[in-house]
Amino acid sequence: MAADKELLDYLEKTFADAYRKEIDQEENIWRSLPFFAATLALELAVISAIGVRIGELPNFWFWMASLGLALVALGSVGAVVWVAAAIYPAKFKYVATEPGLLLYAANMVEVAEMLDTKPMMALKVELVRQYAAATDNNRNINQKRAWRRTVAGLFTLLSVLATVGVVAIFLLSKLTASAAGGYHV
Repeated sequence: MAADKELLDYLEKTFADAYRKEIDQEENIWRSLPFFAATLALELAVISAIGVRIGELPNFWFWMASLGLALVALGSVGAVVWVAAAIYPAKFKYVATEPGLLLYAANMVEVAEMLDTKPMMALKVELVRQYAAATDNNRNINQKRAWRRTVAGLFTLLSVLATVGVVAIFLLSKLTASAAGGYHV
C-alpha cells in the first residue's frame, strides 16, 4: 500500500505541474497579438505611402510592384486568418471545482467508513485521473494553437518581405529612371 501511495503522490504532483503549464500556455497566443497588429499596421503605413504613387511607375516596374503588393495582401490576409484561427475559442478542461471536489471527498469518507478503508487513496486516484484527462485535452488545443500561430507568423514574414520588396522596386525604378534621364524622384 505504501508503494501505491508513493506512486499516486508522484503522479499527482507530475500531472498537477503539467496541468498548470498547459493552462499557462493558453495565454501565449494572446501575448503575440500586439506583434501581429504592430507589424500589419506598419505595413499598411508603408504601402499606403507607396501605393498612391504606384501609377507613376513605368510599365515593367508597375507590374513588379503590383505583384509585390499582391504578395503583401496575401501575406496580410493569411496572417489575419491564421491568427483568428489560433484565438478561436476552444473548450479547455479543468479539474473539479473546489465545491465539487469537497462533495466528492465527503462522499468518499462516507463510503470509506462503510467499507472500513481510507478515502484519501480514492480521492488521489480521481484527482490524478482528472489532471491526466484535462492536461491531455488542453495540450492538444495548445499544440493546434501553436501551429496556427506559426503559420500566421510565416504569412506575416511573407508580407513583411513583400513590403520590403515593393519599397525596393519603387526605389530601383526611381534610380534607374533618374540615371537614364527619365522622371525625377
